[in-house]
Amino acid sequence: MKNKTGLRMCKRCNRHLSEEDICQTCKGDLINHYEASQDWQIAFEIERAQLTALRYSRDLNDEMDF
Repeated sequence: MKNKTGLRMCKRCNRHLSEEDICQTCKGDLINHYEASQDWQIAFEIERAQLTALRYSRDLNDEMDF
């Protein structure tokens, strides 16, 4: 993702980058957190799916509170 100044930003933490989509710090965090995956890209997709499911579950709970 590029911002208005043309610099790329990390998709996970929004830090400024030079060329890649995910910064090295986030790649290391993803690999450490999702040890079952051997690739940071798979770990990133797992994390995104978990966050989406969490948001969906919260939305359902909010709707049922009425």
